[in-house]
Amino acid sequence: MKKRIVFIGVLASSLLALTGCGKTTVDANEYLQLDVSAYNTVGTASWNFDAEQFIMDNSSAFGVSDTSEMEYLSAIVNVEEYLNGELDKEDNLSNGDVVTFKWNSSNVDKLEEKYNINIKAEDKTVDVSSLEEPKEIDLFEYVNVTFDRVAPNGNVNIDIADDIPINVSFSADKLDNLNNGYVIKIVAKSSGKDDVKDYCFQNGYIPKEVEKEYTVEGLVSYVSSIDQISDEMIDKMQSQALASINSYGASWESDS
Repeated sequence: MKKRIVFIGVLASSLLALTGCGKTTVDANEYLQLDVSAYNTVGTASWNFDAEQFIMDNSSAFGVSDTSEMEYLSAIVNVEEYLNGELDKEDNLSNGDVVTFKWNSSNVDKLEEKYNINIKAEDKTVDVSSLEEPKEIDLFEYVNVTFDRVAPNGNVNIDIADDIPINVSFSADKLDNLNNGYVIKIVAKSSGKDDVKDYCFQNGYIPKEVEKEYTVEGLVSYVSSIDQISDEMIDKMQSQALASINSYGASWESDS
């Protein structure tokens, strides 16, 4: 009787050992993708865990069959809830940096308790390299500034070329009531709330300048004082008037 009890105890221990060994061991990092994008010094890191493939490759461990959609949906919910982590760095990355993804170990334990699986979840790193350098850009090369109407009530027109490679706008510190010789300032602005330099940098460009001065010219103007007429212009006007008078006189004499 004593031997039988000992035998049963050994058998139970063996079954426990087999049960433990029977769990499927999976490396979670095989389903984890780390990516770094954008440009040098403003790089951004992101991660993606393919929960669906993780479950389908280990369907028996999760108790998922081809005929039960509920089992699959339940596994998806649990995996997405418990198998996750975070990056130690995400923004303002430069070439040479190292980014590490750290799994939430306590959540991994909860998932192992629910299913017949052992999850290997070690920190995963990625070396930041090959981020491109931002390119210098002359934003005002894509801007055409013109002036119209009559001085001193001139207007400024700002036309932006369709092929400008970045979404910026431009504004002038003075739009109307302009006279020839006035100096106006035109400023580049980002499409959002970001500083235009930061916005350009995040999109791969370094602006050569973000503001530029233009001198108002070419506006038609009326003479309001004799002092505004130059001696040269007066002589020219007198010559034209005299020629017109002589021509009119000659015409009158021929008619008579």
